[in-house]
Amino acid sequence: MINICYMVDAPYAGGAERYLALLARSLDRGSFRVSVLAKPAAGLESWLDEIRALGINTVEVPMRLPFRPGGIPRIIEAIRSLGPHIAHVNMPGPYDAQMGMLAPLARLAGAARVVVTEHLPMVERLRKRAIVKAISYRWIDRVLTVCEANVPYLAERQGVPPEKITVVHNALPFEYGAARGVHRAAVRRELGLPEGAVAVCIAGSLIKRKGHAVLIEALAGMKDLPWRLVVIGDGEERGECERRLRSSGLAQRTAMLGWKLPGEIERLLSGMDIMAAPSFMEAFPYTVLEAMACGLPVVASNIYGIPEAAINGETAILAPPGEREALAQALARLVSDPDLRLRLGAGGRARFERMFTLDEHARRMQSIYLEVLHS
Repeated sequence: MINICYMVDAPYAGGAERYLALLARSLDRGSFRVSVLAKPAAGLESWLDEIRALGINTVEVPMRLPFRPGGIPRIIEAIRSLGPHIAHVNMPGPYDAQMGMLAPLARLAGAARVVVTEHLPMVERLRKRAIVKAISYRWIDRVLTVCEANVPYLAERQGVPPEKITVVHNALPFEYGAARGVHRAAVRRELGLPEGAVAVCIAGSLIKRKGHAVLIEALAGMKDLPWRLVVIGDGEERGECERRLRSSGLAQRTAMLGWKLPGEIERLLSGMDIMAAPSFMEAFPYTVLEAMACGLPVVASNIYGIPEAAINGETAILAPPGEREALAQALARLVSDPDLRLRLGAGGRARFERMFTLDEHARRMQSIYLEVLHS
């Protein structure tokens, strides 16, 4: 039995934590035992409840490195109590996981190997933090990342040796989105969507880089078309989004649903017609995968790993980030053309089934764990 310990120091659960939850539930329990080490945080409570419901042992320990080094013995003891053969450190941003310091601490606690997953290495290089991370990364055996577009940033900006980098795309269960037809009518009734309305959804944290502002600007120029906007998520930009909606006269055409559990998001997507992802920075976003799995066409920014997931003209219409007119034109095409929506949606589901299912992802990860452990 190989013990894998996932390490999380995020203040809230985002796509990077979703990645770990899906991976943890999909590993072969006959060969792998999974545990989680996390920093206590209000934004992680629901995620940790989800992890515990899978029968996974979790330990919470305060982490404030490198600013409070007095906590190091307690962190080492917590890791040692979980007895990992492999410590898998989650890096939502390039300086998370205590600037990478969880890697050497895992080795000190007895982990034979350390693996990390880097999600957003394109974040600007910060010199002092980069020095700490470079020292910490001397104890890392493999750096996983979620898209090919991340590789140059890891090698050139973050200083990771190319031979240590492996790309494994994000994934979802094959059955994700399969019940779309079952829930569609009920969801649309709950949201008060009128007959013939085209529901445009944006899902994710309400933060600037997700592009909510440019989406609102694009929709403000399309008031003559029968769309409705559904916003799933919460965050620091919620107040600003609501202000923009009111000032643009779009508040009555918008449903702000707040934060939802992944299972509820899947159900809500069954009532949608288009997924919008006008982000300024993404690696391989789950919102795009979720849309494809649900047979929804995608309008997204043509940046980083998004074109590796969604293919322009086959599953999506991709536009330059921040360009309101291009985004509005793409949305208007889809709102006005139900046949195009069906064609791109079907192409998305087919591509998802072919390339991004969780079973194949788990097989790949298990192979990597074994390779790293026995290298």
